[in-house]
Amino acid sequence: MDQAETFLGFPAEGLAPGARGLVVCGIAADAGPAALRRASQRLRPDDPYPWGVDAFAGCTVRDVGDCQAVDTALADDAIDAYAGALLAAGNRLVTLGGAVGVTPALLAAHARAHGRPLNLIAFGAHPALYDHAQAAGSIDPDRSIRVGVRTGVAGGRETLSAVWLQEHGPAATLARIRERAGEGPVYVSFNLDALDPAYAPGTGAPVVGGPSTALALSWVRGLGMLDLVGADVMGLLPDRDVGGITALAGAQFARELCGLIALRLSDRAHVP
Repeated sequence: MDQAETFLGFPAEGLAPGARGLVVCGIAADAGPAALRRASQRLRPDDPYPWGVDAFAGCTVRDVGDCQAVDTALADDAIDAYAGALLAAGNRLVTLGGAVGVTPALLAAHARAHGRPLNLIAFGAHPALYDHAQAAGSIDPDRSIRVGVRTGVAGGRETLSAVWLQEHGPAATLARIRERAGEGPVYVSFNLDALDPAYAPGTGAPVVGGPSTALALSWVRGLGMLDLVGADVMGLLPDRDVGGITALAGAQFARELCGLIALRLSDRAHVP
């Protein structure tokens, strides 16, 4: 993979021995990571918007390619081991994907690396990820939150449903996310079906009634004060996309999450 094919044009060579920084990788179970990388070529890594600075200046960033996971019983172990090796070297990881089922393995690797369950912020229309991660012991259910759910039953877990988001507004939404996940290591999983299918049609299980891309970006941008230790952008199905708008939205969310982590790594954590 040459630099013209990497996410945001980040260097593709491996990290030098002992080097620590931000690592972007993909889970090559489908075409999602490649589509996100292609869409990212329309974005500038050094654009100071929205932070007012070049978020990646002074931070070692690499796109190390894909974990060659396949949809088998061994995939979770392969993803866990792959992510675990990168995290054990002291890196922070942002993962690109299509298949949403890979996130529990990523959470397991991060929880092990940090020696404790994580505070999960799960953006998505469906609640299953949160349930699986809680059952595996990878997240702290008292410090985790689901945002944008509009299927199923929330139960007693902390959930900001699409109806709640509409009734309370953007400021209250961000305040509640920060209050819930503000203490301890935070992992953000952004499933693109969190967005209304008017903005992200290229997902596996679109559900109408979700937020716009701009509104969801405002929530992600407000997470700069949290200790963001890892993130993923999942759910892209390129063959269902229309004009590449879902891929472009996914690339933008991945860029924003990378930027927040890079700013923290270089001691410039962004607090809006």
